[in-house]
Amino acid sequence: MFYLGPDVAKAKLDACLLLDENQHKRKTKVVANTKNGIVELLQWTLKHGIEASKLHVVMEGQGFIMS
Repeated sequence: MFYLGPDVAKAKLDACLLLDENQHKRKTKVVANTKNGIVELLQWTLKHGIEASKLHVVMEGQGFIMS
């Protein structure tokens, strides 16, 4: 199992790809927050031998509660 953690900003995605949980081996990449940027990010994971079916994307929940 492989994990991809993107940090989403208006203009870009800062992504961290965990390649090995035990050794904490990881790679990082920054892409534009566009459709082409997401395609580039997925192609980058394929370059590391990770198929989409084995990739888990983990994102931080953002939001606020209005009272």
